[in-house]
Amino acid sequence: HSDGDRSPPPSPRSVRSTASRRSARAPRSPAGEIARLEQELRRTQATRATLFRDRDRQNDIVNRLNTELQDLERHRWGQEDEIRRLRTVIDDLQQASNGGSARRFQDLRLVADRQAAELNELNRRLARTEQRLLSAEEDRDRLDRELDHSVDEAVHLRSQLDDQSHELQWTQDELATSIPRLDRVTTALRDAEAELDRERGTPGGSAPPAPTPSVPAPAASGSTSTSVTRLSDELR
Repeated sequence: HSDGDRSPPPSPRSVRSTASRRSARAPRSPAGEIARLEQELRRTQATRATLFRDRDRQNDIVNRLNTELQDLERHRWGQEDEIRRLRTVIDDLQQASNGGSARRFQDLRLVADRQAAELNELNRRLARTEQRLLSAEEDRDRLDRELDHSVDEAVHLRSQLDDQSHELQWTQDELATSIPRLDRVTTALRDAEAELDRERGTPGGSAPPAPTPSVPAPAASGSTSTSVTRLSDELR
């Protein structure tokens, strides 16, 4: 093939994905496409940084709720132990059942009732904390999924950016090769036109009258033929 028939080297990515991306939007120059992809990549990286911060904050919430839940459970165990102790004392007093123990029995029952009420409140707090913990863990898992998606998107954008950079480099290389070739062709064309003007004897460039049918047109001289041949070579 001649220089003008060269095709860009195959992209490292699939031709199908490149074609689908191009058909989905209006054509852009390689430089414009690179600028767009760089902007999308910066936006994706900013989103990823935000997701990292949100996930870290959610991890802190989960850890705090876990600690709070453990504290509540320890408190509940203590309350249950205290209630069992009070009930044992009450049972002992009931068995002793004498006139002096009635007041003591009543006081202990009131304490046991308060402990039971506090235990019920602890159970409600535990249920609420467990629900908050479950919700926080779900949010953390969601952030993890979004973060994974953001990372995948950044990798995809980086791949597209590499493709476009590759295409832009190829275009620049082609341009650097084509400009000197065009200059040579232009120079050869001017030389050929000047040679034809000299052979026709019209330095001003106007064409001589057309010969009559009975007089054949003069054949091109060897120098003109050489110029035309050189021009054809340049155009290849």
